[in-house]
Amino acid sequence: MALKLNTDRPLTYGEIYKRSIPLGLANMLLVALTFTDLVMIGQHDLMAMAASSIIAQVYLLVFIFGEGLIFGFCPIYGQAFSDKSPMRRVRVIASTCWLMVIYSLLGFLLLSASGWVVGIINPSAHIAIKAEIYIELLGFALLPNLLFILFWEVLAFEKREIVVLYCAVLQFLVNAIANYVLIFGKFGFPSLGLIGAGYATLISSFIGFFALSLAYFLGSPGRVKRLTISFVNNAAELVPIMRPIIRIGFPISLTLIATIGFLSISVFLMAQFGANAVAAHGAVSQVSQVVVVFALGFGEFSAIYFASLDTRTTTEVVTKLRKIIYASLMLVLPVLVLLLIGRPFIAFVFFEQSDPSFSEVSSIMEQLAIISFPLLAINFAMIIMQGTLRGLGITLGPAIIIFISYWVIAVPFQFYLVFWQNTGPIGVWIGLATGFILSVCTVIVLFPKLLQTGGAVDEPFASTGN
Repeated sequence: MALKLNTDRPLTYGEIYKRSIPLGLANMLLVALTFTDLVMIGQHDLMAMAASSIIAQVYLLVFIFGEGLIFGFCPIYGQAFSDKSPMRRVRVIASTCWLMVIYSLLGFLLLSASGWVVGIINPSAHIAIKAEIYIELLGFALLPNLLFILFWEVLAFEKREIVVLYCAVLQFLVNAIANYVLIFGKFGFPSLGLIGAGYATLISSFIGFFALSLAYFLGSPGRVKRLTISFVNNAAELVPIMRPIIRIGFPISLTLIATIGFLSISVFLMAQFGANAVAAHGAVSQVSQVVVVFALGFGEFSAIYFASLDTRTTTEVVTKLRKIIYASLMLVLPVLVLLLIGRPFIAFVFFEQSDPSFSEVSSIMEQLAIISFPLLAINFAMIIMQGTLRGLGITLGPAIIIFISYWVIAVPFQFYLVFWQNTGPIGVWIGLATGFILSVCTVIVLFPKLLQTGGAVDEPFASTGN
């Protein structure tokens, strides 16, 4: 039986770290999957790497949209979590599984018809054919990858975050080994290049999903039977559960897409200043991404923790949210200080010192890092606040705030700085900072109002609707 969260016990820093850090590390391993793919493909065939980079962006959009829908599962499952009947929890899981099956089928059809995007780089016919097969393999991997995220959340509800981390490590290792064997043709296997990377992704996706689902089923002998009955025999009864999951998850999907688009526009604007500026921007972004991905662990913990509370008042939510933010900042601020102090040396990690452009790239990186690294503390706070609101089922309001902050205000401001004020590369990051700071400040100011949309103020939250 799933563990029930004891809400009478005070939230401690030890519990926050114990549950958040494994989730943060697991998120970092998921990002490392794509990094490993690109590195190995690039070592095998540069044109294939370019093709895989384009395809990966298409796949990422489809996957992230589905991931956003899964995040709508959290508050609904949280309502069922403390229920004495295991069938209620199982029905929520089964309904989400059906939702992911339907979405993955649509996603596969979309990905299968997206092979034409590789034409952007004018590849050879040989690479184009491989790219089409590669994107189809990614389409097959969509469902196990989404179900991996689903059972990740389920196990996190049961305080088994360390199991999630172990399964993420397993998936990463299988992916790395399979890439090495199938891309380069080792141990008697043929060298498949780009197609080998697709098979590696498919294999590691199924193994990762199998490991997480097995860990869930081993938690109780009756879970397999109950989930099978609910998924197969009672499918029609699951539709009413899908609706609130979609209603809560859809704004999250749009938020994720809006954020990716906001970051992509910044790359386009940076390209106006040449390859050196793009390279510097990319290096600083990579360092920032590592910290942000780790922060997602605290965001996920917040979502699951608040979704599991039996009673949730505004005072209680704000007090515990503040404690989680403090805990995360105590961990990350020393890292950010070290990054700021060591920013002149980061260029040595990414670029060759003997390169003629090294001095210029390093100078641009230092300018960008001065804005980027302190900004990460604000991003930490925003991720945790978003996680908290997600756990309470409040997603529409934050989505609107983020869209307006990024696309209505920050993007036009970036264009103004770059094209009318001639600020140079630093203007792009000033625009990024504007969007992030504005969204955080707005959420902080409107936080009590946002909580009202989830139920009540200083009263137990009655629902998880928007």
